[in-house]
Amino acid sequence: MKKDILFIIPSLGAGGGEKSLINLLTQIDFDKYNLKSTAIAGYDRTTETVFYNAKYDTTAKVVAFINQTEGYFANKTADAPLLHEFGHHFYNSYVNNLAKSKGMAYNESETIVKQSIYNKIENMGGKMYVEAISGYALDGHKKGDYSEIVAEAYSIGKEGELL
Repeated sequence: MKKDILFIIPSLGAGGGEKSLINLLTQIDFDKYNLKSTAIAGYDRTTETVFYNAKYDTTAKVVAFINQTEGYFANKTADAPLLHEFGHHFYNSYVNNLAKSKGMAYNESETIVKQSIYNKIENMGGKMYVEAISGYALDGHKKGDYSEIVAEAYSIGKEGELL
């Protein structure tokens, strides 16, 4: 039986506790817990936790995973999975900050953010712009999952174009 796990940490800042947690998370076997076992990393919005699959415990394994599908990932370095997941954190923080500043619910804020991103994408060439980022971003675009587009843009330093 697979187990659920929960880590609670107040931020993803660069403090000692955060670094220790990231080191611990690199040792998690996704197959043993209720995490997508085929993923290299993940981000949980409710706990603001980044998970890293223990199967990818060397730079060579990470890069091999990234290079399996040409054009799917925007960033082809060993840092790509963490940068991508931190991109999800960036997106989530942006939506949360808007919700707090306007006194609205997260879902309402996210609707506004998604519409804004959609408009910017359309003004920059629509599907062709997203496709130029990566296949991963294009999949997100097709599903209306703008967090994926921002995460991929974040991994190559282009999140400012969208938010």
